[in-house]
Amino acid sequence: MEFIKTIFANPVLLLALFLLAGCAGSESWQKPGGTQASFSLDSRECRLIGEKIAQLHSETGKSVDPVYTARAYEECMRAKGWRRQLQAGEPAWPDVAAQAGSGSLPALAQVHEGHILLGFGQRIVVPPGFRMLPAQKMRVGPTVMEQFFWQNDAGTVIVLIFQENNQTSFEQIGYPVNPPYSLYTSGSGAGGLLQWAAFWGQIKDDWVMGLGAYYHVSDSRRVITVITSPLGPPESTPPPNVTLSREQYHQIDAFADQWQSWLEKQFPHGPGMVSRLKKIITPSVK
Repeated sequence: MEFIKTIFANPVLLLALFLLAGCAGSESWQKPGGTQASFSLDSRECRLIGEKIAQLHSETGKSVDPVYTARAYEECMRAKGWRRQLQAGEPAWPDVAAQAGSGSLPALAQVHEGHILLGFGQRIVVPPGFRMLPAQKMRVGPTVMEQFFWQNDAGTVIVLIFQENNQTSFEQIGYPVNPPYSLYTSGSGAGGLLQWAAFWGQIKDDWVMGLGAYYHVSDSRRVITVITSPLGPPESTPPPNVTLSREQYHQIDAFADQWQSWLEKQFPHGPGMVSRLKKIITPSVK
């Protein structure tokens, strides 16, 4: 807690930590066998994860807290084997897992056969060709989160976050898209309990496209999905007042269609459907 207070009391440090996620380079991070290409891929994924965790920490689920963005970014990079070279006098982030005692946190989901995820009454099957990365479990305030990661050789990354909070209620809101990302299209499924959005963005010279979703399991439980993949650079100059080239539109269209279909297969029915049916057919006891 003292560490967080110190950050808020030092605007320069706060700004530096916020910019860490977007401006870090492999020269300030070290990993045995790590390359600039592998760093860029891991950094892009962890930036997205950091933003999502920061949104989860906010009261509305729509704003991004720079402190938690930077903190979650660094924890994600450390989980992937990267270690940042601290500058003289710069404090290191506390280990979230060690602080929370992650071993004592409840398991929210289990992985079977490396690609089947069971949790909150849901069965999520990751497509073939993806390899699982180390999972993370942490507590942010009253919220317990368990995060699972998969990646394929094409650079597509699937992140599934199971979130439980027994002190406050999760609002049923649309999936937020914040700068530097732009909304491409959005929709819903599972009776409105699955809210998804396709997005794209450019970070320096890297283009990325993604699909994110909130699945409202109950007032105290939520599943968050974030899928990202490299977006090819424009092959030609876009027309005036157009931000994407025709080729990029085709790429995002195909990506959004593919993963929207996959999402709706993983969450075909609203959570609690069985219990609601039981409530209808079971006579009440007075």
